Amino acid sequence: MTVSELFHAHGIDLDERQAMELIEAALAAAPSATPSPSPLTPDEAAIYDEAGMVEDVQALQQQAADSAARFLALLATAIPVAEAAARIGVSRSRMQQMIAARDVWALRQGSRWLLPAIQFDEDALISGWSTFARAFPESAHPLEILGLLTSAQPELHVGGRPQTVIDWLRGGGSPLAAASLAAGLRDIAA
Repeated sequence: MTVSELFHAHGIDLDERQAMELIEAALAAAPSATPSPSPLTPDEAAIYDEAGMVEDVQALQQQAADSAARFLALLATAIPVAEAAARIGVSRSRMQQMIAARDVWALRQGSRWLLPAIQFDEDALISGWSTFARAFPESAHPLEILGLLTSAQPELHVGGRPQTVIDWLRGGGSPLAAASLAAGLRDIAA
């Protein structure tokens, strides 16, 4: 089975070149699977080693593979500008303006923009999305944003139950509350 056939089996229509470009982008965005040089002194490192707290290279490799897979899925399901514009009933140039204004979440891949599908309902942006999108820092990693969108947030609760940002916005929750969480990514991205 080729890479493009694998994508096609999951409903994603890409040719071999496009599939390889997405895989390359996902691997480039993943954290390194190689331990970074230790910021510890040799004596400090020895104390951790003696306590059995050594870096687990396999765990680092698994983390890198998991991150690459999540990023690949994000890219593979993202929507090109023209398709996103048609989906919400605006022109391509208007969609480009929305990207520039950060009213939508767009990922630059080579010379083109892709818009993660998670921000769209069937024929519109999720209600309140633009307020949320403008709040997260441009430097935030796409997987940090995705994690914020898809993990239950204790600050966003309905009936005492934490909600994901996506569920919160779709349920009519305050975009400003979601935006305050997005602004918190600044600390993570720094």
